[in-house]
Amino acid sequence: MDAIEKLQEYLRDTRAQRYPILGHPLANMDDYHKNYYYTMLCLVMQYEQDITRGQAMFLQRLIAGCGAEDLPDTYARRAMELDVSDFEEFFERLMDTNTLRSAFAVDAILAASLGRMTDGMTRFLAQVLEGLRITPGDAKILTQICRRILAQDRSSSGVDLTMFSGYFINTSGNKGEKARTATSRVSRFAATQKRIIKGENFNLAINRISFTGEKQGIEFISCSFTGGETPISFSDCGEVRFDNCSFSDFKTKVITLKDTMRVTINASTFQNCIELYSSSNGGDWNERGCVISGSPDVSLTLSNNLFQNCGGRNNQYYFVSSFITNCTVILSDCRFEKCWHRTQFIDHDPKNAKRVMFAHVQSADNCTVTHSAALGPTA
Repeated sequence: MDAIEKLQEYLRDTRAQRYPILGHPLANMDDYHKNYYYTMLCLVMQYEQDITRGQAMFLQRLIAGCGAEDLPDTYARRAMELDVSDFEEFFERLMDTNTLRSAFAVDAILAASLGRMTDGMTRFLAQVLEGLRITPGDAKILTQICRRILAQDRSSSGVDLTMFSGYFINTSGNKGEKARTATSRVSRFAATQKRIIKGENFNLAINRISFTGEKQGIEFISCSFTGGETPISFSDCGEVRFDNCSFSDFKTKVITLKDTMRVTINASTFQNCIELYSSSNGGDWNERGCVISGSPDVSLTLSNNLFQNCGGRNNQYYFVSSFITNCTVILSDCRFEKCWHRTQFIDHDPKNAKRVMFAHVQSADNCTVTHSAALGPTA
């Protein structure tokens, strides 16, 4: 080996030491945390592939900045020997701060993007982020940060890069096709993620909640929504789903839908959701959708839900039809208690064939109605 080859080998072998990732929250953790962190990161890298040269360099830079008890190869081997108890230890006990969870999410996305970003890897990353309890909103921000890191772009764009400043190398000039390709991988990951929001409490008296352009769909699991000045709104979204959620004390519509054609609500409760409004537009028996407002083109599936004291109250003496929703519904195992539309002068709209909760019922199975208007004309 001549001197030039020796120099090239030396520069290769010491590159990580020249460009360590500094300021990483892992640097302040003990070896127990670091060992699990590096091992789990190696597991992500080895999804459906061997660790690439770019991934290995990323891990070496991370170790150079944070320190490690073992060599990178040791963590790679350990990764393939992990079992369920290790995953529980990592996700439930060691990832105990938002800072550490966010750091691992960024490192996992970066590591994956330096390999082959297959559809399987994209789905796997989404599962990892869900395990870290990264909210969809935070996932979008972290994905933007990853794009900036891969492009080595520090320019101001409304994204706080302070925590991740150690990822940037002080070089200038065009970063080349590799950076552009890696950035496109992260974009692909962000574009194919379905939003999953779990265990959140939303108060619409404090914050406005609206979603636009979520083509991959949104799923809410075990969330609670308390009414305020505005409804929960969806515009131009893919399928929207609520599981085991609660909606209470709305004086507006609860949900509004625009160019969002499929909604499923399962095992959820609506309590004291009464739209208060004043309207004489169109006279009597318009299809209002006081609780869930869309159009007959929207397919709404309601299963195993409770609607209690829900409907609307018009401050003028005009009656409405389809007051729970004006969407086309598939109903199963739902209960309706004290659900009416009211006006300024009377507690119930007068009896009429159009005095129904749903004007467009595709099917209705095993539903119970107590002290409420009729389900619908075909129910």
